[in-house]
Amino acid sequence: MRTLLTHRRGSALLLVLWALLLLSAATFAWVTWVQSRLLAHGEDGRAVEARLMARSGITLGLHPLVSRLTPLPPEELALGAGYELRIRSEGGKLNIYWLLQGEEPMKIAIFKQWLERRGLDFQQRETLVDCLLDYIDATM
Repeated sequence: MRTLLTHRRGSALLLVLWALLLLSAATFAWVTWVQSRLLAHGEDGRAVEARLMARSGITLGLHPLVSRLTPLPPEELALGAGYELRIRSEGGKLNIYWLLQGEEPMKIAIFKQWLERRGLDFQQRETLVDCLLDYIDATM
C-alpha cells in the first residue's frame, strides 16, 4: 500500500513539473513577442521622427527669406537626433553621366581629378570609374 502511494506522489510531482515547464515556456514566448513588438514600434517612431526632421529642413530651406548666406545653426531636437541645413547651387555639381558618356579621356580625367580632391586614392578612383563606365555601357 505504501509503495502505491509513493508512486502516485511521484507521478503527481512529474505532472506539476511538466505544468511549470509549459507555463514557463509560454511566459518566455509571450515576453519575447512583447519585446519584439516594442522594438518594432520604437523603430517606426524613429523613422517618423527622421521623416519629420527632413521635412522641417526642406521647409526651412524653401522659405523665401532664406538664402545661401543665411546663417542656419544645426538643429538638435533630441540627444543625437537633429538636422543641418545646407543650401547649395545645382551649378556646382558635376553631371557624371555626361562626363563618362562616350568615354572621352579629357572628361574622365576631370572626373578623376574631382574624385582625387574628395580624398579617394588611385585604386579607389580607378575602380569607381570602371564600375560607372560598365554601368553606363549596360544601360545603352
